[in-house]
Amino acid sequence: MLRLVSEVFNMALEPPNGQSQVVDDNNLLTILEWKIRSIPVRDDPLPSEMIAEESRALELFQLALLVYLKRVSGSSLRQSEKMQSMLNRAFTIFSQIKTCQRYFPLVIIGCEATTEHDRIVVLDLISRTEKYSYTRSLQHMKAIIQSLWAQDDLSGGVLGYKDKIKAVLSSSETLPSFI
Repeated sequence: MLRLVSEVFNMALEPPNGQSQVVDDNNLLTILEWKIRSIPVRDDPLPSEMIAEESRALELFQLALLVYLKRVSGSSLRQSEKMQSMLNRAFTIFSQIKTCQRYFPLVIIGCEATTEHDRIVVLDLISRTEKYSYTRSLQHMKAIIQSLWAQDDLSGGVLGYKDKIKAVLSSSETLPSFI
């Protein structure tokens, strides 16, 4: 999984140089999407609570990687049916899980919350995670997500995905750990 995260981040950091690079990037995008989707998510018929939670966490990571990959690649899937289906599934998982120990899915999916309902689901998950987790405070993560929402609300969706993420993260005194 971490190797895929690295590949996605490397692709996002390297802008295309020319037409042949764009074709190569499209091929790479297709390959990365296939690799992400082919990670097996455990789906036992009668899973224990712990296995179910781990399966949902893995699926969330997959969904977050796919959303991030589509967004940073400049894909026109902003409101596509496929993207909306992935986001709906992610928000459903957010409402089902007890905590979210990995912050990458929390931020990537969280910043996609455009309705009040979805934003409440994200804030509830943050609250539950803080309540049941004894690792670290999520106040910084919550502030980042709320700043991303504010950027969306103020720009009316005109600000590009990379620019929005860059603006919010660069304004932070410390970079959060997303893994």
